[in-house]
Amino acid sequence: MFCFGKYDKYIKTGDATNQSLSQRIEYYKVSYYLIKRNFLFGVGSGDLLKESLMQLERMDSKLDKEFWYIVHNQFVSEFSTLGLIGFLIFVLAIFSPFVKQSLRRSYLFVVFYLIMILSFLSDNTLETQLGVSFCSFFYCLTLAHSLPVKQ
Repeated sequence: MFCFGKYDKYIKTGDATNQSLSQRIEYYKVSYYLIKRNFLFGVGSGDLLKESLMQLERMDSKLDKEFWYIVHNQFVSEFSTLGLIGFLIFVLAIFSPFVKQSLRRSYLFVVFYLIMILSFLSDNTLETQLGVSFCSFFYCLTLAHSLPVKQ
């Protein structure tokens, strides 16, 4: 109930400051407008933060400026950055190894991949050095484990 009380406050006042769920909703609104305006090609690599800040200003967001940031979702972030064309390529690149290894019944790889995909839903995992290192290391480790051993 505590979470919904803060959400109710956000609905009434429009101020999402210090409210995790409400801030995420505000970031999703920003991404919606960015995708709507730049549907095919996105805002461009490296411009997502700048465009998000400008959109928050255009929306006259009541969120304190110290909390202005980008959406916490790798997929939405990529769609905003790359547009439809780049997003489709990204999704194909992300899901094709998953499908291939699922068909080969590489369960360790599939479990790791599901964990990675779930992390994409709550954070921009591939935007940080730690996220890229984590994904790369365990991708290689689980992929190597799933390869057939030659005798």
